[in-house]
Amino acid sequence: MLVPPNDDHRKSTQLSECNGNYPGEDEPPPCRLYDLYIAFRDNHTSHHHDWVAKAQQDILNAADTTQAVNLFLRFSAISVRHFDKQSLVKDNQQGTWWLIESVRLLLLEALRQKTGDDWPKALFKVFRQADNDEKITILRGLHFYDSEGDLVQIALDGARTNSVAVLSALALRNVYPAKIYTEDAFNKLVLKALFLDLDIGLVADLTTRSNATLSQLCVDLVHECILANRHPPYSIWLGIRFDDLNVSDQGVYLEYLRDHSASHSASHSASHSEYCLRGLLQHRPRKNRALTQCLTELADSALSDPHIALIAQLLNQESIS
Repeated sequence: MLVPPNDDHRKSTQLSECNGNYPGEDEPPPCRLYDLYIAFRDNHTSHHHDWVAKAQQDILNAADTTQAVNLFLRFSAISVRHFDKQSLVKDNQQGTWWLIESVRLLLLEALRQKTGDDWPKALFKVFRQADNDEKITILRGLHFYDSEGDLVQIALDGARTNSVAVLSALALRNVYPAKIYTEDAFNKLVLKALFLDLDIGLVADLTTRSNATLSQLCVDLVHECILANRHPPYSIWLGIRFDDLNVSDQGVYLEYLRDHSASHSASHSASHSEYCLRGLLQHRPRKNRALTQCLTELADSALSDPHIALIAQLLNQESIS
């Protein structure tokens, strides 16, 4: 019989709730581990159920934590032979949860129940031995298991990766860093995402967690790119609060606000101008004469993209107060 998540996972969505850019007020709440368990239980064959149930029981019956960790790693490795990569749950917040990810999370739940107080150490040991696919599952699922920061060392260790896929699992569409990280750790994660050319518009709660230090770190990176004759990361403007900048740096922001050249990156389709406008919409700076003049020019320009002109006009009408 499948081992379900405990009552905490059935009832609590506190950490899974996101107050940032998504989900919208009218959207359903993000899924919980218990939702993945129900989806697996109700939509797959008894053969699948039996395989996962036996693996869970073997982990629960392990002699000690070390054996339980080794059993998890073994079952996780061979699970790809039994489960295809297919969609299981469409989560409005974190995107698609795949069947293989859900199976691994159910095996992790058995490991959590087995190890008790040793759970943080056990999961860290698993993470250090895991392959990238397993690390992605663990990082995406951290918020299912931790609302107090007990597992934060795993997230911090994961942030040291140079794998775009692994960092994306931690930095993008993941509420755990926004809820648990210190300001310094959050800022470093955003910068790492920018260095790997990820769109930080997908960082959960970026607007809420934005701060003056992050604004300065981002604008410093802009200056470094200018000196190296390179384009700054296109989404970097989402990490910059216009009001945090000095007059000189505000001038640099306005130069890129006028820049309609499109990104050549496969992960970005918008121009600097559009990202700057999105940043202004998110952070709502105080009224500024130079900014108002620039927005007026954008809204009236026949050369600008209609989408950009519309946003600029909207911002101007609301007086950026």
